[in-house]
Amino acid sequence: MMFPTELALQECVICRSTGNLGFNYGVLTCGACKMFFHRVIFTKKVESYCKYNQNCTSKCRHCRFQRCIQNGMLYTPTENLLNANNQDMLSALIFNLSCLDSNRRDKLFSHHLIGDPTIYELAKAGSLKLEKRPVDYQMDVMEWGYISGIVSVDYMYKLPFIKSLEVDDRAVIFRYCYFYLSLLADSLRAFNSKKEFICFPDGTEVVKLNSPGVTKHFENKIRCRLAGRVNELNITKE
Repeated sequence: MMFPTELALQECVICRSTGNLGFNYGVLTCGACKMFFHRVIFTKKVESYCKYNQNCTSKCRHCRFQRCIQNGMLYTPTENLLNANNQDMLSALIFNLSCLDSNRRDKLFSHHLIGDPTIYELAKAGSLKLEKRPVDYQMDVMEWGYISGIVSVDYMYKLPFIKSLEVDDRAVIFRYCYFYLSLLADSLRAFNSKKEFICFPDGTEVVKLNSPGVTKHFENKIRCRLAGRVNELNITKE
């Protein structure tokens, strides 16, 4: 918990303002950015791209909302979401989670993490600093598997309860959840791309093909089973 004198030394992580600070939606922000985020997730009205080609001011709504998402702002309703009167809250939460998932997907496509940290080191870090990959960087299956796990951990860091856990507990959740979260994301990507098998974004196969002693039938069963199940259930992004 921060005292007022400590807050005075901080700044809003979204717009860098130092006035009217508080922890809003899990992040240290000013009152203006808090209200901006609240309006966007309830109205769902925000530009899908930067009108100024990323060379913009703090007033650019697209970039401002992207900073909210990148810093992990998450609406956590306290109302009973099963109540029909609270559908606006449920809709806002789903929109917020969808934006966080889009951010995870974008990082999978374009970022990497320097180094080879252990799960415990990731849990101890408090947050992850991913960097842009060079446009012409060629990924192999090991690197795809690595960054897929990393962006899943980064996504989990944006859930409000994660940062309140002890490092050991956080490490346990990361260790047992990152793989399944990555598989679910890969399966949904295959479903949305109309593919019958799971692969990485550039088409790299998750399963090594033509392995000695492995029949084509067994190979395809491994490749297609999870994507096929998602297709059968007709699971949507929401």
